Amino acid sequence: MRRFVLVLLSSVLFFSLQAQDSLKYQKLYPQKGDWAVTLSASPFINFVGNIIRVGSDDNFYNPLNLSFSPTLLHMITDNKARIYSLDYYGKHETRFYDALVYIVDPYTTIPDEFYKVKDKLTIDFYRVKVGIGTQWRMNRGRFQLYYGYLFNLGYILGPISKFTPGYDFSTIDTVEAVYCRSYYVEPVDNYNSFDVNIDFFSAPTRNGYRTLSVRYGGGIGLGMTGILGVDLFVLPKIAVGGNVSFYGGGSYFFPGKRTYEYFDFNDANNIIYEIRTEDIPGHFSLSFNYNLVSGLYLRIFL
Repeated sequence: MRRFVLVLLSSVLFFSLQAQDSLKYQKLYPQKGDWAVTLSASPFINFVGNIIRVGSDDNFYNPLNLSFSPTLLHMITDNKARIYSLDYYGKHETRFYDALVYIVDPYTTIPDEFYKVKDKLTIDFYRVKVGIGTQWRMNRGRFQLYYGYLFNLGYILGPISKFTPGYDFSTIDTVEAVYCRSYYVEPVDNYNSFDVNIDFFSAPTRNGYRTLSVRYGGGIGLGMTGILGVDLFVLPKIAVGGNVSFYGGGSYFFPGKRTYEYFDFNDANNIIYEIRTEDIPGHFSLSFNYNLVSGLYLRIFL
């Protein structure tokens, strides 16, 4: 009996202290009817990083590329919120490559020639995603733990690349062999990013191709994101925080087109130089992924 009374009193004391602690921090928390704007730290970190890279004579990065992902919360009760999100990413780059082009005539005694040229590659890639969902919140001292979900609708344009070679093969009018390269982009990570690839001839060749442009048609996607995170309230209704996310969804990617120049210099009487195109087929894709640190942010309730 004594043990039961002791446990009962201890429990009452514990929950009493918890209630006092909750009241102590109550002024920090949002209340029903409050709105919050959430500003992600990632675009600012990327912006500063791009400036640093540009300042180090790296002309591959443009600090004016735009990326932002604001989130609005509307508290429909003291512990439940509606989420409205926007995630936008835009990239326009111009890259320059110093290159050597070798021109070889194997049937004459004319010395081989080489030209120092500057190749140019422009890249465009844009994506936007909107979401709406619900979030539930639990108070723990200065912290609020939360979990929730978002239904997402997204659209992607690109990636699109255009290669401008420093040496024009259409001017070649004799039996020659060439040594050169070209650059183009391809999507990776289910069209969330892109890689720059190279058409490269490791030795002089009399026939081949150089990619001039690649235009992926982009796509549209629908999915759902699960979110688990924490807010640390540093001031009343002002918090910093972070979360993890889990995504699943499907996307359809539209057809695209690749343009390239084809050349054949094997026959001096029949030199072939043509601009050709080929279709890039559309396709449907399912994706499932997670991000252990998907967001670091500042959140302000009003």
